[in-house]
Amino acid sequence: MDRSNTRPKWLALHGIPAGPGVWKRLDIPVHAHRFSGIATTAPRREWTLDSFVEEILPHYDSQTILLGHDLGAVVA
Repeated sequence: MDRSNTRPKWLALHGIPAGPGVWKRLDIPVHAHRFSGIATTAPRREWTLDSFVEEILPHYDSQTILLGHDLGAVVA
């Protein structure tokens, strides 16, 4: 039975002032999300917890495991 579509996926959320590069040392395949406005030159329109959660929702489904550090842990 092919279970490749049912395997959990990891969504790694960084903190401030770090960027998604903090997850490079992990020995698992993760999607290291880059929050807008942090460790980038792109400005962030809103700095509310809800705005960070809304930013990751397109990458989240029932098979997603959230991994967070600092702000990323709060969002997770």
